[in-house]
This record gives sequence, C-alpha cells and structure tokens, in this order.
Amino acid sequence: MRAFSLMKPRTVKALIPLLLYAGLATGFFWPLVLHLSSGLHDRSDTVLNTWIIGWQAHILPRAPLSLFDAPIFHPLHHTLALSEILWPAAPAAVPLTLATQAPLLVYNLLFLASFPLAGFGAYLLALHLTGSRPGAPLAGI
Repeated sequence: MRAFSLMKPRTVKALIPLLLYAGLATGFFWPLVLHLSSGLHDRSDTVLNTWIIGWQAHILPRAPLSLFDAPIFHPLHHTLALSEILWPAAPAAVPLTLATQAPLLVYNLLFLASFPLAGFGAYLLALHLTGSRPGAPLAGI
C-alpha cells in the first residue's frame, strides 16, 4: 500500500503518455513482439546491430580497450570504428546480453523501448515549452 501512496497525481499523469506510446509501439511492431528472441524487423541493420551488441557484451567485460578491434574486415585493425558502436545502448545492452546470452532479444527490447522513450521525451519537451496538455501528447506521437 505504501508504494501506491508515494505516487503523486502528477506522476500518474506523466505515466499515461508513456503507456500510450508503449501501446502504439506494441501495435506498430505486433508481429515482432510475439518473437522477441527470434524475430527481425528488417534484415539489414538489425543483423549488424545485433552482432555489435553481442561483440560489446563479449569484449567490454574482458578487454574494454579492445572494443574497436572487432573481428571484421580482416586484416584491418580497429575496424569497429568503421561502423556503428551503439555506445548509448551499451550500458543497458551489455548487462542484459550477459544475463540472457541472447543478443537478438536484447536488441529487440532496446529497439521497441526506443519508441515510447523518444515519444515521452518529445512529450516532456513540448509540455515544457508550450505548457499545452492536449498538444504535448501529439508532439510525442
């Protein structure tokens, strides 16, 4: 009971748009939601980004200074610098990948979470700049 009493009405009002955006993302990517550990939303960047997440989870705990020495484009060195490193996702992706040993699952979870989080960020920005409660959710969409 105490946990619910700590939630202020303002916090609950802020969670409504976040839940809306999460629902929209779930609806847009519904087939993917059913196959998080095996599905791909496309066959190009998804495969590369999933591999990069797996590489980060493999190398960062063992030898973080070797991050850019990915085993691609042999015989070149520091080859990950030629591609994306997905550094902003690493703090969430690496522990999740180590825990689950499922880079595709982690990629899909991060991919799906990016939509409601981006929408919520746009909502908060619009609310701050305009003060419009009806307009801010539209800005997030």
